[in-house]
Amino acid sequence: TGDVVRDLIRARLPAGRCTAEVVARRMGMEKRTLQRHLASEGVAFLDLVNSVRVELACELLKCRERRLREVAERLGFSEESALSRWFRAQFGQSPKAWRTSAARHAPGSRQAQPAVPDHEQPNCFSDTVSVAGAAELLNSMSKLIPDSDHRVR
Repeated sequence: TGDVVRDLIRARLPAGRCTAEVVARRMGMEKRTLQRHLASEGVAFLDLVNSVRVELACELLKCRERRLREVAERLGFSEESALSRWFRAQFGQSPKAWRTSAARHAPGSRQAQPAVPDHEQPNCFSDTVSVAGAAELLNSMSKLIPDSDHRVR
């Protein structure tokens, strides 16, 4: 259940409609049933949303040309300032400062490494599904989910 929910969250965040109710409905169940399934796996819906946001933020911010406004929208934030507050709470620094730090940690980077231990650095360089790929995944998954006449466009 958790992996399917994570995939649906990834697909729904950019639309700004990523609630437990919406995800549960896409899975053909009630919100409370979804919460029980997740609880049996030891996870809460909001924890999954936050985890997916962390992964996507890292993925999106690696592209230095991408504007913070676009990153905010893709993560489901209504304003860039909301992204900045959330990001600072998660990483202890602004998105701009994180980008600078991440550039030093990128594979093949010739810049000096910061003095922060590796285990304290955000691990954001793993392979993840792109936002466009998430929408495609949602469309293919919707064939398996009852009441799947809603397609991501």
